[in-house]
Amino acid sequence: MSAHSTLPPNLCRPNQRLSSAIGRARVLVVDDEYGPREAIAFTLGTEFEVDTAERAREALEKIVQSEYAVIILDIRMPEMDGIKALEKIRQIDPEVAVVMLTGYGTLATAQQAMVGGAGRGYEN
Repeated sequence: MSAHSTLPPNLCRPNQRLSSAIGRARVLVVDDEYGPREAIAFTLGTEFEVDTAERAREALEKIVQSEYAVIILDIRMPEMDGIKALEKIRQIDPEVAVVMLTGYGTLATAQQAMVGGAGRGYEN
């Protein structure tokens, strides 16, 4: 049974990944707050091709369509939090680097993120 079998068909990565048209590493910034999301995107935009998503479901759809080198993921979001999104991201792309962000960090949250496969967490 593949990891993809637990996801709806619209969230399974196609066999052929789409690559960056300009040859730079792709980064996905996921945060429901406009200010932090756009500030991170602006800062990284000179060196990387940056996509943004306001919601976890939107991010999952983008991850299916494109390969990302890094995903920067807020923990506290409506509808689906970053911990749950991380679980789904790992089903789609187990190898992608994920950096978790939160303005409300606790040791328990950091441990959850690390167990879920986040590489590192930062408090914003």
